[in-house]
Amino acid sequence: MDDATVYKNQHLQTWPTIVNLEEQESLVDNIIQNTTSIRDHRDLSYSQPESSKYAMAPVAIPLDVQYDTKMWELTQSIYWTELSCTEIDVEDAVTVDVSSNTSSFGIGSPTRQPLIWNLYDVSTTDNCTLELSEEITIPPTNSSVQISHWQPNASTTSITKQCASFDLIGLTVDVSLNKSSELDRQKSDYSSSDYIHQVNGFGCKLVYLTSEAGISVQVNGSLSIVDLHPNSTTEVSRASLNTTHFKSIILQEVASTNGTSTFNKKPVRPSTLHRDLISKLETSVQGAFVPLMNRIFDLTSQSHYVQASHVTHQMAIIVGPVQSFFSEAILLFGLVMVLYLAYTYPNRPNMLRSDPASIASMCGIMADVIDASCLSHLNLDQLSTRQLRTILKNYTCRWQQASDPPRICIEPSAVPRSQRQIFQGKPDPRPHFLLIPIFALEIFLFIAVFAGIVTIFVVCAKDGAFHALTYLNSDSLAALFQFIPSALASIIRALCLSIYRYLSVLEPWSVLQAGGASAASSLLLEYGSLNPIASLFKWFSYRHFLLGLVGVACMFNTAMSILASGLFRHELGPTRADADMKSNYSYASIAIRQASPIGPELDTIKSSIYSGTSVLAWTTSSYSFLPAWTDTSSEWLVGGTIRGVGADLVCKQLSIADSYSEDPVTNVASWQYSPFNESDTVCQIDTIQDTEASQVNSLTVRFFASPTFAQSSGCQKPAVVVVAYPSGGGYLQTTPDTAVALYCESLFIMQNFSVGFNSDGYIQYHVPLNGTFVTDDAILRNGTTNLANYNLRLSNPLSVTYNGSYLETNNASSTDWFGTLTANLYRILDTNTSVITANVLESATRNVYRSIFATDLSLERDAYFQLQDHPARISDGIIYNMSWAVVPSFASFMYVLIIVVFDGCVVASVFLTRRGRFKFPRIPRSIGSIIPWVIHGQVLNDFKGTYAWSEGDREKHFVDLDKRYKLNRHETADGQWKYVLDEDNSRRDSESSTIELQPITPVPKNRFRTLLRRVTSDDRNQNG
Repeated sequence: MDDATVYKNQHLQTWPTIVNLEEQESLVDNIIQNTTSIRDHRDLSYSQPESSKYAMAPVAIPLDVQYDTKMWELTQSIYWTELSCTEIDVEDAVTVDVSSNTSSFGIGSPTRQPLIWNLYDVSTTDNCTLELSEEITIPPTNSSVQISHWQPNASTTSITKQCASFDLIGLTVDVSLNKSSELDRQKSDYSSSDYIHQVNGFGCKLVYLTSEAGISVQVNGSLSIVDLHPNSTTEVSRASLNTTHFKSIILQEVASTNGTSTFNKKPVRPSTLHRDLISKLETSVQGAFVPLMNRIFDLTSQSHYVQASHVTHQMAIIVGPVQSFFSEAILLFGLVMVLYLAYTYPNRPNMLRSDPASIASMCGIMADVIDASCLSHLNLDQLSTRQLRTILKNYTCRWQQASDPPRICIEPSAVPRSQRQIFQGKPDPRPHFLLIPIFALEIFLFIAVFAGIVTIFVVCAKDGAFHALTYLNSDSLAALFQFIPSALASIIRALCLSIYRYLSVLEPWSVLQAGGASAASSLLLEYGSLNPIASLFKWFSYRHFLLGLVGVACMFNTAMSILASGLFRHELGPTRADADMKSNYSYASIAIRQASPIGPELDTIKSSIYSGTSVLAWTTSSYSFLPAWTDTSSEWLVGGTIRGVGADLVCKQLSIADSYSEDPVTNVASWQYSPFNESDTVCQIDTIQDTEASQVNSLTVRFFASPTFAQSSGCQKPAVVVVAYPSGGGYLQTTPDTAVALYCESLFIMQNFSVGFNSDGYIQYHVPLNGTFVTDDAILRNGTTNLANYNLRLSNPLSVTYNGSYLETNNASSTDWFGTLTANLYRILDTNTSVITANVLESATRNVYRSIFATDLSLERDAYFQLQDHPARISDGIIYNMSWAVVPSFASFMYVLIIVVFDGCVVASVFLTRRGRFKFPRIPRSIGSIIPWVIHGQVLNDFKGTYAWSEGDREKHFVDLDKRYKLNRHETADGQWKYVLDEDNSRRDSESSTIELQPITPVPKNRFRTLLRRVTSDDRNQNG
């Protein structure tokens, strides 16, 4: 039993479709126009080394992620970009100036390096040729100075067709001492003439590639490449990717992030410097390409389901090669033996006609087959089994063919040992379950097992798992929770089987010892050859209740051996441990700021809205959480009480006939509404009326925010009006039949949550805690103000505000992103968009509203919340260590507990009722041990001719005889007292006397015949 990786087929939802070229251009232009176009990729899920190079279609992670989930593996298309570079000729027009002024090193100043150098395209042949005209200032030094530079090719002053194929141009400049100055390195006053320089150039083209690849999706949503499929790499066509706009934004971001010029502080060979610059540029280009490409996957298109392998980390039974070899060898040996016996026994000579396990069968063999007259003169009845075996070693068995039928004659083969040697042999050991020391050990075993089960119950009653022992390795777990229960069950089962085997032999003789035993209750019993199940119905029929209880215990123990292997279930799960958790953010305030544009983070927002999970750390689709940390392993899950911040909407449907009005003079359309719980207050939102009704065939949603300043306090609440137009209407007309409107009030939410997260800050679960809503007036006031600003940022461009004398349109966004996202989500929730359902519209509106606000809070967390000088401790911190939890099966434990108690009672009953009861010198388990007890009596006369009979015939014979038997000491003809199995005449005499003294009473005819037959039989036997 060990850790194992288990693979299970599963289907995951993905969106591989790319938006059209026009939408790609719109996205890129929107990013360029906003000042926050350069994103901080640290908050995104693409943190794996491979995912910083490759872009992949988003994959929806199942919401029911278990703790044992490791990843999902699937195959889909990936996208990446590479630089295809070629060396180009650069005509040298560089001048080198030496200056000790450290502020003037480089071209101009190192803090003000120009992004563009003076590069001129002077191509005159088929190859691209450039001319570099710059003045480079270096410090006086006796070592090399190296400068790397690159710039977009479009920035050169003129471009010929030879250089037009390159997207960027790169240069490396190596300045070093000339040969004469190199000889005098102690010189301190270097001049420009002491240096020489070498310029190398290259041109690169951005190549966009795609390929099928096996990828892995981590639990936190990050993607990584497993392997690329060979012969599947192709170049992305210009018809599907807007390469022109991609190139501009990629190069702009690379230049803004990393700059265009660098100075090498540790000089290397010029060729190495050349390769390093190309490698660095390719890495930067790939890093800028990935988030840009991830934005243009159309999450509103038809999703696809791809087959994936759900990889889990579980406990598995590992087959050991050595153990399996020996197990297979034992099974093979057993199979060969069974086949051998099945073939040999039916085909070899056999004198037996029936099962010889019963006393009657053995006596029948002695009466008809064995001649033991030569042993009658020996006093063998009081010898133990070992003493009897010592004597009979001097005798042999030989067939007497002359007699009819042939018989086995027991004859002496050697000189018998002296009686002194015989009686010096050890007596038969008593049964183990009747010895006081062994009985005490057996009872101690049952008590220990019982106490262990009760202890486990007490320990596990706390939280349902035996967590105290989960830190052991797999070998210890196997020994403790598999070997020990199975071993104890096997010991108890072997103990009860041993008791059963002893009692199955002793019970018939115990009945004979008591006397008056019928043949059916003693001589005919064949318990010794039957297992407990086969003899189930015979125990209680002959009132052998104790033997029956032992047999039932044996059957229960068979079930216990099976249950023992299932007492514990091993699961990979979290083990809780208290931990100190801290946060760097203050819970006491929230700042007021303007909401960020949606465009730069549109891909992140789309993923959060459509998949229900956010790729941002410390973020869900509805809330942003203030980060916390603790000293834990990256594989552990941390839980605790963390502050969550979010927003929500409370909506109601508006009557368009009563709420909507148009002013044809001013082209202003107005929406009137009453805030919640203020029916007497009437507020108004003004929008620009379309001068010409636009023709739209798809679902359209518009979002209008309430004005931030209003005369009535109720109208100052941040609120929105959402208007939806169904598809297929042809023209956007705001009428009760062609539109649905909702009035929604914004709610600011800040409360504590019970949150589970990993070391990267990805939320695994979050549960709101009752009674933890923040009620501080300052926090609520600032949060409400942020919502008002947030609503204006999301509002439709047609929204207007009245500024005393004139109307101002909303210029916060050129695109109604909120309406677009809400319409797309509505299509996912309800495919029928020809009729707008208010409930579905409200659900889509709320989900989009919450996701955008939570995303903005997480990306601008430092602007909203104050960082503390000293981290604050968070209470209730818990570490969930992923370890093997040993979970007991309470049903199995209960069954085992009942069986153990029953076994203990049975063993104690056997000891109390059978100790000292069997007083014979040996336990007769063979024909040889019975011979000395039957050769001196007349009992063999009842068995003559029964050797070849079946069990039924023999039973009918003894019913007709209707005799009682007893094993007791009798005086033989030679005057000696010996143990003899014979008819119990004393019991028959007492029955006859009882019959004579009883008064005559009416009895049934069959009962009278039975009694008469017994009296007649007894009289006949007594009279000879």
